[in-house]
Amino acid sequence: MPEEAQRIHALLTQEDALHTTLFGHSMGGYLLAEYLAQYGDSMQAAAFIHSTAYGDTKTKKINRQKTIDFIRKHGANEFFRLFVPSLVAIEHLGTLRDSLTQMVTQTKTQSILDGLQAMMQRPNHVPSLGKFEKPVLFLRGEQDKHYSPYDNYKEASECHIAQVSVIKSVGHLSMYEDAPAVLKVVNSFLQFVEQCK
Repeated sequence: MPEEAQRIHALLTQEDALHTTLFGHSMGGYLLAEYLAQYGDSMQAAAFIHSTAYGDTKTKKINRQKTIDFIRKHGANEFFRLFVPSLVAIEHLGTLRDSLTQMVTQTKTQSILDGLQAMMQRPNHVPSLGKFEKPVLFLRGEQDKHYSPYDNYKEASECHIAQVSVIKSVGHLSMYEDAPAVLKVVNSFLQFVEQCK
């Protein structure tokens, strides 16, 4: 995670876009938390989309290790067959299952294993939220089973300026399940960020 955050910073520096608002979905939110910890002073705002700045709990680390072991034994495709249904609200599974399965199964197995290891090893970056004096968005799906609502509200309480938005009838992939609702939240947050300058 630290190395990836440094690569993002190098890219934003090259593009003369350091003073920006960064959005991170799920694992992208873990990268955002790392980036904020290293380079928060240069940011304009941060947005965690179905994600958290917390590190993995002991239980979650155990479960990630079980996932790694399962993938090594049974393969990534079998894992995704079981995992994809947990990504969206049940009402969207019928229309999205095939496209999501096709998308995730194109990921190389080693990349999946490396990602799981990186997620297990990442630190808790909630203290960095308390030092960040710019706006922070936490966007949640009402039916997202991957993150606790309690955790998102608790970390929002650590921020100087925070917005928690909950989109109804979606799971972990609101941008696929209800893109207009997500865009409405994003646009509203960006307008708020402009007013905070």
